[in-house]
Amino acid sequence: MRAPALLLLLVAGTAIAAPPAAAPPAGNTTVSFKKPDKFTDAGTEGIGSRTSPQVLDALKAHLEQLGAKKLPAGETLQITITDIDLAGRFDPQPGGNDRIRIMRDVDWPRIDLHYTLQQDGRTLADSDASLSDMSYLANSSLRRSSEPLRYEKDMLDAWFAKTFTRRNPAR
Repeated sequence: MRAPALLLLLVAGTAIAAPPAAAPPAGNTTVSFKKPDKFTDAGTEGIGSRTSPQVLDALKAHLEQLGAKKLPAGETLQITITDIDLAGRFDPQPGGNDRIRIMRDVDWPRIDLHYTLQQDGRTLADSDASLSDMSYLANSSLRRSSEPLRYEKDMLDAWFAKTFTRRNPAR
């Protein structure tokens, strides 16, 4: 009876003492931000406020997920976001601490970026892109969504599909 218990302790001790498993390989899409403190409106307080790390993290994660799902094996995508202007604007509210972003037709989302697409070390595309969606309020399903940054993510989805998916209709 003691031998199995001792063996179990040895196996458990080995598992605890074993070095951690190697980190999973990095994704095929990397996202960086150039001078995010100078972005037009990427904060939670409106134009002129500090850029929000939560906004940057959410957009970065969304683009990385798009790349993981849509790009074929062997392709890597590097994106550098150079400006963000989120949909809507915060209206000043005298004496109020609640900040509400108001969506209007004239305050559409905009993202400027540079991207480089490579396959097995060979550059397939290297370009700048200025994304905007002037009709962002026309999509009624997005208006009813509570997804943060839904308009910006929808705009990024459309750009990604137009720029990368159409290259290979089999996808």
